[in-house]
Amino acid sequence: MKINMVGLGAGALTLALFTGVYAVYLGIRGIKNQKKSLLNNSRLATSASTLFVFLAVLILVTAFLADDFRFSYVARNSERRLPVIFKISALWAGQAGSLLLWLFLLSILAVLVHRQEKYREGYLDIKTVAVIHVLRILFLILLLFVTKPFEKTAALPGDGFGLNPMLQSLGMIVHPPILFLGFSGFIVPFAFTAVEFLARKKSIKWLQFSRPWVLFSWAMLTVGIITGGQWAYNELGWGGYWAWDPVENASLLPWLTATALLHFLRLSPRKKSTKVWSFSLIMLTFLLTIFGTFLTRSGILDSVHAFASGAVGYFFLAVLAVLTLFSLYLGFSRAALFTEEEAAGKNKINWLSKEGGIVGGSVLLLLIFAGVFFGTMFPLFSRWFLGREMVLDESFFNRLTVPLFLPLFLILALSPAAGWLG
Repeated sequence: MKINMVGLGAGALTLALFTGVYAVYLGIRGIKNQKKSLLNNSRLATSASTLFVFLAVLILVTAFLADDFRFSYVARNSERRLPVIFKISALWAGQAGSLLLWLFLLSILAVLVHRQEKYREGYLDIKTVAVIHVLRILFLILLLFVTKPFEKTAALPGDGFGLNPMLQSLGMIVHPPILFLGFSGFIVPFAFTAVEFLARKKSIKWLQFSRPWVLFSWAMLTVGIITGGQWAYNELGWGGYWAWDPVENASLLPWLTATALLHFLRLSPRKKSTKVWSFSLIMLTFLLTIFGTFLTRSGILDSVHAFASGAVGYFFLAVLAVLTLFSLYLGFSRAALFTEEEAAGKNKINWLSKEGGIVGGSVLLLLIFAGVFFGTMFPLFSRWFLGREMVLDESFFNRLTVPLFLPLFLILALSPAAGWLG
């Protein structure tokens, strides 16, 4: 009997959805009833859900390698004479496959959080992974009912349509997975922070636990941006290494806030009055990964790197709106947690110390972020308020950022010589 591989792939995603929901349910019951067996089963359900996602990825990769054009996604993004390495990278060439890759990376991160013993105190791992599951469940719903990577072709073609020649590049092999890994990692500090603030805890564990994840995600995002720039440099029509394209800026924006965040996470345990900055930047950085995905997939701004416009972009806009409201709620409703060190002198920054350099450099990074964000969104703003679309060219971004980067480099040079004060 011939196995229906298309149906098997869709079935794997369906099982991933149910086991993900079941993991959240078991976690809630386990915490409520203080039952270790339920908590362990919740962790096992997360692993099972991850395995089902891996199975779905494996089925789709196998379909590409076997030229199985019964899969509509394979038929649209591959052909028989395509080199094997590009058949593998074709997995993330389209909307559905790139979302499936992102889902798989989120799933791996959830399992890694569960495996860290230090997160099990106070059920932090269960609560954190529950937040990750919410995004996973949304992705699974999107994959099953909107993008449909396991949709069957209406009529079996003799060959596929092939992969876009611009995507047949080393950059396509390394850039998207690394960039998605960077984007994915920022959900962990977001989840740590949300869990701690919902519990109204005054500890600094969320700062301590977040920093390694932010550092890892920042490193991946950095490598992703560099490899993306190299790819764009080698590809005709993409404007060279860095053209201030909206999609390029969509990865730069969270990199800027994550760079500032890394420095505040170093400062906040020493100067607890700066915790509000760490909180705000953790929330903002993760929100910017969703915002960048919205820009890339909505078609709201013209870009040579963007996917075609469609419902996926507006799905991410809805997710972004909900997460933004949630972040604002956390910030305002837990404002008292930021005022624990309001005693005289504890909020003052000595600008000639390392802490002054950290704050000054971070402020400059955030000014660069604000300028790049404004310039990126200006075509949309002009469309709304002026009735016609106006695009700011590269010279605007260069004139804006160079005067801010120069004092930033000066701070970078002088700060290591300064000492910690306060």
